[in-house]
Amino acid sequence: MKKFLFFLSLTILTGLLAQVASSSFHQSNNDSEAENIQQAILKLDHELNDLLDQVVAGKSDISSLRGSWDKHGIGLAIYQHYQLASWSTNAIPFRTQYNQRQQIENGIVRLKNNWYLCRSVEVEGEVLAAYALLRTSYGFENRYIQNQWSPYINCSTHFDLTKTDHKDYEIQLTDGASDAGIRILETAESNSEFSWLSLAWLLFLALVLLTIWHASNWVSEISSALFGNICFVLLMVLLRTLMVWWELPNAIYSLELFDPTQHATSALIPSLGDLILHLIALLIIVIRFGDREWNVKPKQLRQFIHYALPIVLIAPLAYLIRILVINSSFSLDLNSPFSLNNFSLFGLIASFLGLLIHHLILQWTDHTSKKDGVATRLSWILAGGLILFLIVGMENWLISLSATILIGALTIAQAWLKTKGGLYGHAPSILAYSALACIMLIDATTENEHENRLSIAQKLDRKQNPITEFLFEDLASDIEQSRKLRIALTPGNLDAQKTLAALNELLTYDHWNSYEHHIDVFNNEGGLLVSDREQTGLNFFELQSVYDIATPTITEKLRYVSGWSAQGGYLARLKLSNPRNDQSLFLFITLIPEKTDDILGFTDLFVDEEYSTAKELEGYSYALYQNNELQDSKGNFAYGLTDKAYDGITNDTYCFNQDGYSHLVVKPQQGRLVVLSKPEDGLLSYLTTFSYLFLFYLACSLIMAIITGRLKGFSDERHSFRNRINLAMSSVSFVSLILIGLLTVIYVIREYDSRNEEMISEKSQSVLIELEHKLQNKDSFEDEDKPMLAALMVKFSKVFFTDINLYHMDGHLLATSRPRLFDEGLMATVMDPVAYEEMRFGQRSAFIHEETVGNLKYLTAYVPFRNDKREVIAFMSLPYFARQYGLQQEIFALLATLTNIYVFLILISVVVALFISNRITEPLRFIRESLKNLKLDQTNREIDWQSNDEIGELVKEYNRTLNELVRSAELLARSERESAWREMAKQVAHEIKNPLTPMKLSIQMLQRSKNDGAEDLNERIERTTKTLIEQIDTLSNIATEFSSFAQMPKSNIERVDLKKLLESAAELHRNSEATVSLNIEVTDSSFAQADREQMLRVFTNLIKNGVQATPDDVQPEITLGLIRKGSNWIASVKDNGSGIPEELREKIFVPNFTTKSSGMGLGLAMVKNIVETCNGKIWFESEVGKGTVFYISLPAD
Repeated sequence: MKKFLFFLSLTILTGLLAQVASSSFHQSNNDSEAENIQQAILKLDHELNDLLDQVVAGKSDISSLRGSWDKHGIGLAIYQHYQLASWSTNAIPFRTQYNQRQQIENGIVRLKNNWYLCRSVEVEGEVLAAYALLRTSYGFENRYIQNQWSPYINCSTHFDLTKTDHKDYEIQLTDGASDAGIRILETAESNSEFSWLSLAWLLFLALVLLTIWHASNWVSEISSALFGNICFVLLMVLLRTLMVWWELPNAIYSLELFDPTQHATSALIPSLGDLILHLIALLIIVIRFGDREWNVKPKQLRQFIHYALPIVLIAPLAYLIRILVINSSFSLDLNSPFSLNNFSLFGLIASFLGLLIHHLILQWTDHTSKKDGVATRLSWILAGGLILFLIVGMENWLISLSATILIGALTIAQAWLKTKGGLYGHAPSILAYSALACIMLIDATTENEHENRLSIAQKLDRKQNPITEFLFEDLASDIEQSRKLRIALTPGNLDAQKTLAALNELLTYDHWNSYEHHIDVFNNEGGLLVSDREQTGLNFFELQSVYDIATPTITEKLRYVSGWSAQGGYLARLKLSNPRNDQSLFLFITLIPEKTDDILGFTDLFVDEEYSTAKELEGYSYALYQNNELQDSKGNFAYGLTDKAYDGITNDTYCFNQDGYSHLVVKPQQGRLVVLSKPEDGLLSYLTTFSYLFLFYLACSLIMAIITGRLKGFSDERHSFRNRINLAMSSVSFVSLILIGLLTVIYVIREYDSRNEEMISEKSQSVLIELEHKLQNKDSFEDEDKPMLAALMVKFSKVFFTDINLYHMDGHLLATSRPRLFDEGLMATVMDPVAYEEMRFGQRSAFIHEETVGNLKYLTAYVPFRNDKREVIAFMSLPYFARQYGLQQEIFALLATLTNIYVFLILISVVVALFISNRITEPLRFIRESLKNLKLDQTNREIDWQSNDEIGELVKEYNRTLNELVRSAELLARSERESAWREMAKQVAHEIKNPLTPMKLSIQMLQRSKNDGAEDLNERIERTTKTLIEQIDTLSNIATEFSSFAQMPKSNIERVDLKKLLESAAELHRNSEATVSLNIEVTDSSFAQADREQMLRVFTNLIKNGVQATPDDVQPEITLGLIRKGSNWIASVKDNGSGIPEELREKIFVPNFTTKSSGMGLGLAMVKNIVETCNGKIWFESEVGKGTVFYISLPAD
């Protein structure tokens, strides 16, 4: 009760403090972060001013600042005559020119989509402008582009910069300007800053658990253990229900671990964090119930619980792993280690908790184990496997079979594994659970991959392009706001050519040049005004009908039409309003994808991650068939030109393996067929997954053992010779494989880099030849050449499957095939300064340079562009991300394969090292066991060792020493026996002399009285006779006690109920002078293997000793007790006597030793002999003045 009240008070206090801290945290944290931003910006302001001072003073130049962007996020631009002349980086979208009316703006400025701090100074006609990145703010986010603060400003993403009136905090610069401010976004709160607050709430939850635990203990004390455990379960369920329903505590539920987008199964399991908390709660419940011994009846129920139930419980374990895979957005595919993330780690932890719960239940059910026959065990194991098969179904037969074999084996081997103990005793369990988890994980991963592949195949059939649909919003906005288009569509002065030119300019921009487009403009009455079709196309009402029945997309203005081509197409409808009148025009745009490879690379930079298609198709090949002919195909697998290979397939969906690939065939409609393929998973995938799981579960088990202090068997023997050999060989194998793996990886990466540079160099020369052929008559490029150059860039980018940029001799951009890269502010419209210096001033014929956009690193090849006069008039660059992305995927695939192989080899090497070390130390272990079992009172065998090696020499010495020891033991035993009998004879003689002396004196006195004729002779004869009889009885007792000790009868070991035996002993002393009571904590029978009569004698002797040890003025009270502890019964005999002094305790079981005035002191020696004959132990605890408790431990039967 005291512990319960203590923890309850501590819990309430912790909860109140945490709640107060939570209430005041958000505002104070916002103030603190805003102040941090202010101080960081001021620091950057000082650095920019110092930088400009150093440049002006000549201490630094622009070439020395080229690394400042990577180190500090700072860039410098120099303007001459209002034109950008020099720059330290092209990562900042500098203004290329300015005029007197539009000066370089100082302070916090926005360039394109990013916020910068700018400081400028004019020196001798030049303007020096230094910029420091503050925050990126694009309209999209993906793995390359992140909207976040500069890494040099440590701040969370829920703060933004603004120049509007909606400011939550003002920003003061060094010059006193405060036109910009900080705005708190109303979007999601950051959850990384709440670490200490989350820790406080986790402490609160731990205290709640302790309170519930002790509350249940208190209920158990006042009622029963079963009722207390039921209350514990109900309170735990109530706690988790309240937490899930109200999402409390908020500081914990704001963590990403509780984000439903990462995992959600149902209202009961809304997040991965909730699933882990559920498992922890269940683990605690199992631990609590596992502390109790359960006596299960009838026999059939006991056998079912012990042998069948652990196998049946694999079903919820399989369900756990399945929902972790199916209902999660993170990957648990261990064959692709580079696809794993932090959530994958927590997913594996959840699986470990599930396995740990099952393992504890397996050990808990082992308490019900009895000595059943082999046939009985196998029958129940097979019954459990059959039940599991019925639960998981035919498609999961491998899970049922493996669980029946592995868990069945563990069930039978539980007793043996417990004797091993430590790490080696748990290794088979970890191996078995790892194998089971491997099968279940691969099964769930395969099912999830099949569902995802089916979804991808359906998307491929529709051929909808998420990137197109995402980007169309921007395109529609540009069309509606186009000034050129409004002028061309002026009522009464409509110009069809200018209308088409304005629209074509937008529809050939960047991503849209991969579509063939048609334009139709109608008035509000349906009359055709403008069309680019050579022949009459569909009229307004026909286009409207197609639009109405087409598939909607994420924007209402664009719809997908599946029947326009093998790749499908899009139909857009825009309503263009005329500000001069109320009349509206309707613009229909038909978009048909050209039959070219999708342009990878920079397209993924401009869209949100969820709309990217490149990652979705990683590792897949696909083919689209229309009317039996191949229309489109991608990937490494070579498909046939016709679909004859799939003629035998009648199902709408069918999956099969062929040519090392797994193929999914989908027939969405008559005449269409989609085949989506991936490399087939072989035996290596099982071995790899098993290796990862085994190593992970082993690490988790070691951590659990360290935390709980149960690293028994390993920590105790960590300095043993065998463990040192194991550690040495495993370490050598591990380090060797790691080094080989690292060297292999380095070699592979270098080879790929070399191959990459070689390919980009060849491609740049190919593109250069074509461009020079087209433009060889040019002496220079002017502004009027830019449209023509842009068209050529787009054309050749499709031909050579790469992006192309063309720069002027001053380093400024002339034309590009990817204008959006510069329009979004991802890169300045100037060359990389290092490349520009190498090409312009270093006169390089080619230069390959690594560049960066966001988090994306790629190679760019630069070559000089010459005209027919061999004059360099421009520089061409090929940013090689398109192919480099594919090469990176190949590298990742190879590295993943190497990693998987090396993990498996590491596991094998460790196992082999353990096997070899065990073989090496086996002779030593055998000798150790022989020495351990060496007993002088038994016959010991010599070790038979055939090899004449170092171990053989050691064995010879052992055998020689053993023979000498046997001879010495015989001599010692003979000497001890003779000495013991001499001592015993002295003791017996002494004990016999004691009664003989008074007998002799009495007879002499009687003889003297007769000779003297004493008058009271008869009375003296009577007294003498009485004395002689008493002394003769004493001699008889001495003889009986000696005979009992010397000639103990042979024990009759049988199954004895200790509870009834104690009740019988108490009944024998019911009418004695002592009060004998029972305190037996056993409700059912308590059987052990012992001799009934001798054990009754033991308890009787202990009761008698207890009575005799009680002072005369104290009423003797004897308490007989019985409890179950583990696999043993503990019986106790407690008295309220005077206790045993400390100096006498070591001799209490020694024969001849006694503290009484009579007797030979053989009683407790006889008791110990009887108990040890029954494989038991006896010991005592005594406190002088309060009494003694004798304990007897016997193995339970």
